[in-house]
Amino acid sequence: MSKKRTVKDRNGEEHEIDEDNFLVSGVLIKVDLCDIINNDVEGFLDLISEDAGFPLLMQQDYTIEGHEPENVLLLRVKGDVSMELENQED
Repeated sequence: MSKKRTVKDRNGEEHEIDEDNFLVSGVLIKVDLCDIINNDVEGFLDLISEDAGFPLLMQQDYTIEGHEPENVLLLRVKGDVSMELENQED
């Protein structure tokens, strides 16, 4: 059995990654609806990557997991952390 591969986010938390350097479970974040409305697509993807703790995240994907009062959405963010891994090796 192979050892689980992990990567640390900017907060120092470890997340499991697959053989293609994609987050396995993703990261659950909270995003205010206004932040979504006030951004274009690139700005939104940058925002969720930063909030997930991986500013260099590529091929971002997200799913809505729920919501909270005051127009806050819960998003599960996944993506390719290859550039984060390269940055951590430096």
